[in-house]
Amino acid sequence: MESFLREHFKKGVIWLAIFVAFTLLIKVIDVKAIGPEDSTVGFAALNGFIARIIGQHPFFETLTKLLGVLALATAAGFAAVGVLQFVRTRSLREVDREIIILGVFYAVVLLAYVFFELCVVNYRPVILDEGLEASYPSSHTVLVICIMMTAPAQISRLTKNAVLCEAARIASYVIIAVMVVGRLISGVHWFTDIIGGILLSAALVYFYNGAMEFFGCELPEKKTKRKIRIPKIKVSLPSGGSGGSHSAPEPEDSSKNRYSSRGGGAHLAK
Repeated sequence: MESFLREHFKKGVIWLAIFVAFTLLIKVIDVKAIGPEDSTVGFAALNGFIARIIGQHPFFETLTKLLGVLALATAAGFAAVGVLQFVRTRSLREVDREIIILGVFYAVVLLAYVFFELCVVNYRPVILDEGLEASYPSSHTVLVICIMMTAPAQISRLTKNAVLCEAARIASYVIIAVMVVGRLISGVHWFTDIIGGILLSAALVYFYNGAMEFFGCELPEKKTKRKIRIPKIKVSLPSGGSGGSHSAPEPEDSSKNRYSSRGGGAHLAK
């Protein structure tokens, strides 16, 4: 457990360090005013090139917003489980540790969102309804990755239905993939906004897994891991007899193998 715990937190620190370094690079490398109202963004050549190729697609913007609502509904469902446990037992200690850890995790994700709304790295490549809006990292990307990556563990804990658990796991990955790609294609984010969202999400999810291990909660990969059993095949040699059957050769005597006596003298066997 300790080595596994160190592995999760170590990966969380690494991904967080990569995210911080990437964010700092955005603020200093190729920063140009290529956004609306002369707003600046780093990696301007790369971001501008991808933005021109992709353009803006309202359909994907609407789709990703709906997926964001779905993710929030999923989080609300787990929160409702915790509230019901608390109301029934009237004790916070009786609420599942997994639910409490998940609630703290959601709070950290919310704090990250508020932080980057106040400390703006760059603005959107387009103006939507409220003028210039903070764009880095993509909040929809962070929201969906963090919620849907942690959802299968909670669902597998709440139900023993293997089919439902597997369906939830696959659906979570599909939703994440559609969100990441769809948010970029929608044209409401710079390319670096999406990359930053992925990096931050990876760090947060690894910290979540580390916290789950620290408090003795089972992670989904350990819970669903199955050992592959290789059947033993018994091989038996046919016994001697008629019909061309041959028996297994018996071990030869080493002395007979090396020497044979002929006419009272010892000679090397050929």
